[in-house]
Amino acid sequence: MNSSFFYCLLLLCTCPVCAASQPKIDIVLRAFERETPLLLMFLRSFEIFFPMEHLGELFIVLDKTKRDRAVGSVMPAFAQVVYEDHVGIRTNYINPHENRDDSGRTTAQISNFFSDQYGDAEIIGTVDSDVVFRAPAMYSMLVPDGRPRLFCSHHRGQHRLGGDAAKRIDPAFKKIPEDFSCMENFPFLMWRSSYPRMRSWLSDKLQTKDIKKSLADLVNSANYYNFFGNFELMGYYLFSYERDSYSLVVGGNGKYSTCPELRPSLHVHYSMENWRQFPDKLSWDYYRDWE
Repeated sequence: MNSSFFYCLLLLCTCPVCAASQPKIDIVLRAFERETPLLLMFLRSFEIFFPMEHLGELFIVLDKTKRDRAVGSVMPAFAQVVYEDHVGIRTNYINPHENRDDSGRTTAQISNFFSDQYGDAEIIGTVDSDVVFRAPAMYSMLVPDGRPRLFCSHHRGQHRLGGDAAKRIDPAFKKIPEDFSCMENFPFLMWRSSYPRMRSWLSDKLQTKDIKKSLADLVNSANYYNFFGNFELMGYYLFSYERDSYSLVVGGNGKYSTCPELRPSLHVHYSMENWRQFPDKLSWDYYRDWE
């Protein structure tokens, strides 16, 4: 085994501390009715693997629509359902996973910049609806040494993960290495106190008071799909301006990597080598082949 593996183990093996004295984690998941099957898979895996003694609240955030309210009615008792006003963001893109307008995904991404309006735990973890936990999410893995884990990865092309949009917003991000991403680990953890500072930074860089509209305009200013990544923007911001408040590790196989990718969860759809053959994440053929 190489030394980086032992380095990661040392990061994870912290002395046990009474859970009551450790910061709680609120989990926020923004979704909509079409994602219900994925959402149900996430909830089951979350119930099995998440350390519930460290959970503040789990928020499932949906739109104020008749369909979404039907989804909310079947959520388990351990989830708190919240309904947001439908912003009505429109984009110029067709989501390649679903062959439909991408406005729903964009709305969810932008909503995540305001996750601190829910709950009161010191730490907020946001997740995508197509994520499942596959291993125990040990607290020492999520919050080592009392600081939320900021997991970045040095091995994937930025142009598919929102890096181009991030670098257009803030020239300081151009110093970040190529193929460097901070949006692949879930839950994506942030101090609650980081959210207002992040929005203030966004407002300043975008020269706007309406962050939601400006981010939607940014999406539509690109000439290719997936130009904008909410977790990439968040991750680049934390990496550049608040990294001392986080436990930073770098996975992947790039020259900046410090440890293997020890992650408790993954995107269901991206877990197969041939995932691009299934444009719809809910395709029966996809799940049949996965078996």
